Amino acid sequence: LLMWGTICGMLLIRLAVGSWRVSRVRASARFSSDERIVRLAREAAVRIGAREIPSVLIAKQRVAPLALGIFRPAIVVPESLLSDLSDEELLDVLVHE
Repeated sequence: LLMWGTICGMLLIRLAVGSWRVSRVRASARFSSDERIVRLAREAAVRIGAREIPSVLIAKQRVAPLALGIFRPAIVVPESLLSDLSDEELLDVLVHE
């Protein structure tokens, strides 16, 4: 029982640290008003049949693209990735997330 409690505690700490890191990324990222990004996000939403177009946030940190949020869904894309990808490749990233 002691072992089970220890493992559960460690997993809860890991979950809390992960949530804190994601909230820091979201807080430091900026909304994209770039027409290219908005257009691709709209197209990605149509492709997957989403009712809403998720916000696309641009992160200065080196993070992997990620989807986050339940009530305010957003896709975080690192700034460095935007210039490296073609429109089709970025669309694939947005659809995947």
